[in-house]
Amino acid sequence: MPLVSFVVIAYNVRSYISECLQSLKEQTLDDFEVIVIDDASTDGTRECIDEIIKNDHRFRLIPKSMNEGAHLARRTGVLATTGEYVFFIDGDDYVSELLCEQLSLMINKTQTDIIRFGVDAFPEGESDSGTAKSVELVFNSAKGIRRDGAILESVFSDILVPRETWSITVCAYRGDFARHAFSEMTSSRLGYMEDTYEFFVAANEARELRNYVDFHALKYRIGAGRSGQKRYTAEEYIKRQQEVHDMYLHLCDYCATFSNDISLDNAKEWMYKQYLSMLCTDWVTRLSADSQRLVFSSIVNSWGAPSAGEMLLSPIQARAKWLLPQDTIPAHDDDFYRWSNLLETEVFPKLSSDQLSAYGAYYQLKNDVEQHMTDIVRQSEEQAQKQRTEALQQEQERGFVLRAVDKVIPEGSLCRDMIRVVRAHKRRAK
Repeated sequence: MPLVSFVVIAYNVRSYISECLQSLKEQTLDDFEVIVIDDASTDGTRECIDEIIKNDHRFRLIPKSMNEGAHLARRTGVLATTGEYVFFIDGDDYVSELLCEQLSLMINKTQTDIIRFGVDAFPEGESDSGTAKSVELVFNSAKGIRRDGAILESVFSDILVPRETWSITVCAYRGDFARHAFSEMTSSRLGYMEDTYEFFVAANEARELRNYVDFHALKYRIGAGRSGQKRYTAEEYIKRQQEVHDMYLHLCDYCATFSNDISLDNAKEWMYKQYLSMLCTDWVTRLSADSQRLVFSSIVNSWGAPSAGEMLLSPIQARAKWLLPQDTIPAHDDDFYRWSNLLETEVFPKLSSDQLSAYGAYYQLKNDVEQHMTDIVRQSEEQAQKQRTEALQQEQERGFVLRAVDKVIPEGSLCRDMIRVVRAHKRRAK
């Protein structure tokens, strides 16, 4: 039995797979096996893998004839492992050459279900170094040991601050535990954010998790795969939100196998709110205004009008709070007006009277914005009227002075002519 089984999942990562596999070949402790799952790549990834692992008995390739997604690739891989511990790697990342050696030292001290390591993150594509540093801060802040229900709570609740990460690829898992946990997971394809489901199950099944984030095992490439911040088309977003909803249903199916487990149900409900929050963030930041309108009905259909309304209310409130201190009138197509219109036309007609009664704060906020806009218009009109009045007064005063001058120094008089001559000389002197 090897010490470590590395499970590498690869789909169209031809540019990165060589570095990934080479980092395994360079391990300072040669006590491992590598299961590589090629998920029906179409860019030459399979050929690269064949070339790199040929004549190396530690590597085994499992090629898939049909693309089934990261979850089923991991599940296929882990169920083929024999190692004392399992470590998952995405094909566009790589690992420290000291990983096996460090893991052997930890195993000699304790047997634990999950060991969470730290990461070194670096930008790729549209990502920047600031994003990478933020990711490192999140991943490398976990400390201590979690046991039993505290493992699930540390990731899938707000009890622990900062909350620990649900990434499946920063941890080593005891082999028998990993094979059992993944056998308990769905055999259906999962899509966007599949690691939330995977780690949820793993965290619930585990009895002990140890954080060892001072050792940065994973070299995480931000932006190479789905971790970037590119814009979505309407079609892409519709597909992703449906994938997240389907995954939540699989999460519910798993939780249903445990009766009267309040902590598990609380974690599930917390994750539901997180899914909505993350979908909302993507909806606000990754879609154009037209695409936001186009996809919103799919959100209502998937998640239901009450949840869609809850999701939309958050950015509406944030936008309103930004508008209220401003002293300018927003454009007619400002986000606040567009989003409010979606809420009132796509959500409210599908709510019961009791559900609608919960939106009193929204109507008050909308009234506050409208009143603020009215105040701005009124203040603008008052300022304009004040300027007109002042201009009229100045004109009247100027007319009074001219009339007084005409009376004291009439037009055509010698004195008036002398004044003109003096002014003309002054202008020429300048």
